[in-house]
Amino acid sequence: MPTGDGSSGSATPVAADTEGCGSGSCYRSRTYDVAPDVSADDVAQLVRSSDCRPNGWVIDRRERCTDYRLSGDKLVVTVSLADRIS
Repeated sequence: MPTGDGSSGSATPVAADTEGCGSGSCYRSRTYDVAPDVSADDVAQLVRSSDCRPNGWVIDRRERCTDYRLSGDKLVVTVSLADRIS
């Protein structure tokens, strides 16, 4: 799994993806067990790297958001695409 600084950390998916759509957006989430050799600082840096940006400029004008959050000792990664309000 890539970390916020572009390096790879150790994480294993622990549950099936969840996904859904509604009100002009779609998302997919995956939950990971974080390996014991990954430091709390590395996980915190990844969580702080959540962001939103345009998915495309000309044809695809949706906004893509990537969210990292901790849920107990699990890392939840969610990617969503949503219509941008102009």
